[in-house]
Amino acid sequence: MNTHMVTIHGNAWKTYVMSVVFGVLSAIALVASAKTKDGTSTNGVLKGEWPESLNTAKNEIYLSDLEKQIIFELNKLRYAPVTYCKEVGLTMLDGLTPEQEFLEDKARRGYAKKYPLQPVYSVKGLWLAAFDNNHLSQLANKMGHHNWPGRVTGRYGTSNTIGENTGPLSIANQASGGATEAAKIVNEMIRDRGVAGKGHRMNCMKPTWNHVGVAASAGWVTFDFAQNFSNDESVKDCDITFAAVAQ
Repeated sequence: MNTHMVTIHGNAWKTYVMSVVFGVLSAIALVASAKTKDGTSTNGVLKGEWPESLNTAKNEIYLSDLEKQIIFELNKLRYAPVTYCKEVGLTMLDGLTPEQEFLEDKARRGYAKKYPLQPVYSVKGLWLAAFDNNHLSQLANKMGHHNWPGRVTGRYGTSNTIGENTGPLSIANQASGGATEAAKIVNEMIRDRGVAGKGHRMNCMKPTWNHVGVAASAGWVTFDFAQNFSNDESVKDCDITFAAVAQ
């Protein structure tokens, strides 16, 4: 059995050691940059610079600019929640830090074991359902999940699972952080003022959602979430049944 040995002398040895160290450090850096640390790392995000792939609604012509931006902000949150909360200056009403809320006890609200979550994509059927809810709230002069869930799946399409967040557009005035109206609205959904179970927060962060409809109209904002929503292609526009408003 032959053993091949390499002997390195003098400066050559120093060069060899330095090259090995550099290689190890480079490998560590590469792994770290590719690794998602459950929302604590920036995932390659510099302040104010998020992957354009998160801006999933930018080309949807039926959405307003505000609605498009809300979906972008929501996807930033789902991509790296701790980084996002720190960037926009969001503070939790229940005294938790973003790290405590999104990392330390994820099982408490059924959060994902790791981030990023998949982004959500706008679909017109869900947007129409959300638009309906806003105008039904305006008509009833009260917030609600009107005609739920038939307003969504019975009228505009079908889905495995659906969920909904709603509130007055004025929630943006109560936000703890965020430079834009869209960010303020998302922030308040996460803060979940007055909602003991934090259902709005849980909906925003549910890992299985891949579709959303966000409507900001008539003084209200509604997020309709779904897993694998399929539009009813025969429906081209809103069909609000005002007489069916829940009392």
